[in-house]
Amino acid sequence: GYDDWTTGRFITCTSSDGKSFVVAGNFDSQARRIYVAVPSAGTWTDYRNPSKSYTVSSQDERIAVELGQGEYILMTNFNYSVDNEQ
Repeated sequence: GYDDWTTGRFITCTSSDGKSFVVAGNFDSQARRIYVAVPSAGTWTDYRNPSKSYTVSSQDERIAVELGQGEYILMTNFNYSVDNEQ
């Protein structure tokens, strides 16, 4: 329910071309395994750690992630590049 923070909180956004991102946060006072629902099957990549990815075979499958107290993860289903050179 609305007062059960032990299962995490989520924000999902999908564009008209199918690109999506999901933010999952652990707002509990201890580390938790959070089960993240994603809007589509495919490969989901941790934005902050691109070497970490998860493959989902159906929309009903959830991704299990370990999150520390107050930690979050941002996952995308599209390739991206970050250019830090100016």
